[in-house]
Amino acid sequence: MRSFFPPLTATLLLLCASPAFAQISVIGNSNARECYYEALRDGADSRACDKSLASELLVGRNLAATYVNRAVVRTNAGNLEGALEDLARAEAINPEFGEIYASRGNVLYYQNSFEEALAEYDRSIEAGMKMLHAAHYDRGLALEQLGRVEEAKDAYRQSIALEPEFELAKTRLALQ
Repeated sequence: MRSFFPPLTATLLLLCASPAFAQISVIGNSNARECYYEALRDGADSRACDKSLASELLVGRNLAATYVNRAVVRTNAGNLEGALEDLARAEAINPEFGEIYASRGNVLYYQNSFEEALAEYDRSIEAGMKMLHAAHYDRGLALEQLGRVEEAKDAYRQSIALEPEFELAKTRLALQ
């Protein structure tokens, strides 16, 4: 669960309606790798990410990936502005990562900017994000918030077509 959501009732309602995150793996045994694992766990502790960015000689792909991963961790911690800053840095380094746009979409989703979130999810798909099923699921959530239920259903179906065992999409589709 995200640490910045309101008490239990709202958290339970949002449990099936939280965007899926887009972490990027980093090679080697380092703080950057620990940052990736923290993002993968939906963690909110950015210390490994901070250490990596401050002291490790990261370049290119690994530097951009670490910024994306720290953005995921910062989003989990409720530091949405910090997450947006990290995503801008990642985009400046490697704009081909679709995960940048999916993660930015998630921040915008949490800020209730659903049209903007939808545009970012579309960008993540166009950029060829690795976990395309997550991007389609996130599109569905944004479309639901915009009252575009039929399009949301289509997005959930696309997510399931790409990843047949993706339970979050199955749950959302069943609720429609």
